[in-house]
Amino acid sequence: MKVAGHEESVVAALKQHPPQRAYIVSSFLPQVLLRLRDIDDQVPLGYICEHAALMDRWRELPIKVFLPRHDLVSPELIEEVHQYGNQIMTWTVNSRRRMQELANWGVDGLISDEPQLLFRTLGGGRTRE
Repeated sequence: MKVAGHEESVVAALKQHPPQRAYIVSSFLPQVLLRLRDIDDQVPLGYICEHAALMDRWRELPIKVFLPRHDLVSPELIEEVHQYGNQIMTWTVNSRRRMQELANWGVDGLISDEPQLLFRTLGGGRTRE
């Protein structure tokens, strides 16, 4: 969610039309995530982070998934997020080398504008050395 003010309608839509597979509701805006949690604490949330100065906020939010921009990700961050019991997915990864590096480091998901390259690089879920 890129803007605040639609949290109630998103939760209502999820209840009326439950997703058939796993999902998260994600936002760059901590206040949106906190409001979503207040409305329904069962909705899985993700914090999208674009700026290094905002990286530490993920620890304070009721999230299941942390989604930092790919150039903010390090092996140490991945380990810390996993130690908190959360997943880490990163975006927008459009180079083969970076896809492989992040996969080898142990990210839980990659978001890319190049899904065919992602599939060829990681072999449909298997990392290659």
